[in-house]
Amino acid sequence: LPNVEHSILKIMESKETTMEVHRAVAHGLCVAVRMQPGIFKGKTGLPIMDSSVKLAMSGHQRVQLAFHDFLWLALDVENNRSEGAGPLEEYATLTTFDNARIIRTLFNKVLLRIKTVEEED
Repeated sequence: LPNVEHSILKIMESKETTMEVHRAVAHGLCVAVRMQPGIFKGKTGLPIMDSSVKLAMSGHQRVQLAFHDFLWLALDVENNRSEGAGPLEEYATLTTFDNARIIRTLFNKVLLRIKTVEEED
């Protein structure tokens, strides 16, 4: 992760990045979580998680949905469906107050409604 984090963040945070590229980044992050669950946990994954929260709340709806899928996987919502425990709480304690508030709202209003995230071909 440290080898590619800077490049990923640069793409995620650029205002010139197209919707298709943002969606591809989200898909790539989903693949990374599936290959190595927990890869974005803790302080190591914090910058990518923060940027993902930002993209999950703004921009094109298709980009939002792609990052909702990533956050669902990264926070292991399938196995941690209650607020106040697990990866959600770990992330909320490490991030800023605003991001913690946003992710809790997103968790309750969006992520809990996702049943599963399908793998794309």
